[in-house]
Amino acid sequence: MGVILRGLSRFMQLAPVIALALALGGSAACASRQPTPSIPVSRAESASKASPLCQGLLGHFIGLPAELADAGSAGAPAAGRWWVKSCAFELAGAELHLRLRGPGWFWVDRREGPLHLRQHVYFRVDADLYGSVQKHIGWRNGLVSVWFKPSRAVVHAVPIGRVHANSNSVVVSVMRRLAGLGVDEKVRHKVEQEITRRFEEALGRGYTVVYDLENSQSEFAIGALGEGTRPKHPFIGGGGWYVNENVIAAPGGVHAFGPFEPREALSLDARISSGLGVNWRAICASEVERAFSKVESGETASIPERAVLKGGTLSGSGIRHSKTPVLDCPSYIVVSAIGNDVTRAALRVRPL
Repeated sequence: MGVILRGLSRFMQLAPVIALALALGGSAACASRQPTPSIPVSRAESASKASPLCQGLLGHFIGLPAELADAGSAGAPAAGRWWVKSCAFELAGAELHLRLRGPGWFWVDRREGPLHLRQHVYFRVDADLYGSVQKHIGWRNGLVSVWFKPSRAVVHAVPIGRVHANSNSVVVSVMRRLAGLGVDEKVRHKVEQEITRRFEEALGRGYTVVYDLENSQSEFAIGALGEGTRPKHPFIGGGGWYVNENVIAAPGGVHAFGPFEPREALSLDARISSGLGVNWRAICASEVERAFSKVESGETASIPERAVLKGGTLSGSGIRHSKTPVLDCPSYIVVSAIGNDVTRAALRVRPL
């Protein structure tokens, strides 16, 4: 199917988190506005329990850019998520080793010849990243910059669930039914190769973490940013935020953000560029394992109504706003498209 993904830049945020924690110590973690409450993840590796870094990564859904987006583009929209279900961290001498496992999904809408793949593709990722933090720490314009230089990455991604490419070719359709052409298996194999290769390419580029001390805001970017330079995000100003990114919300899929601390009301902002808009739902972190268990089998996450604590709709022109109530539990915000259209939107989640 050619290039299924152009990069996984949001996934690359994980390496700078480690770089920041090691370079700035515990004070940076305490000052960060990023939500990292501990949540139950029953299948996490036991080794992760000894690592505060892994405790901060477990349960997070990392955004995966759309296939047509430039891997180096700051505005690359997230078309899917990678669920960190397992994490292990080691420091051997000067080399860092981060091992991550978990299921993921992304929306594909691509034609190649007579085949058209238009669906959410689900997969399982095993990734081992090795590298080191550069000794020089940048300080300019009130921003601390830390650079992570990878030495190698070992990645394997396996598609799970159904991967089915439609065809408007009568010949292909007939041969698929009568002669066992194996079109779906060929597409699945190409998807597996492409995801693995793109992860490895992105992991090998190096990353920058930028920490704004005034706003207690950490930001991450693929590649090496200059000192005093921060990544671009769709929303500018307005203080600290937890989520600030472009997304593609396609029918049958979801985006999950969090976990967020209990007893904190949140503001949701959306700017819809195409499509009907998005629905959002707030659910307790304790329900996440159950609600998203189907993802590990290659199916859409199933969230029962009883698990929804609050919900709403963000649609229309201009910037739309919603607020979550104060909840007694660590929680996630799950976003999905309205109707059967693909929605492109800029989303921001910030504390009230």
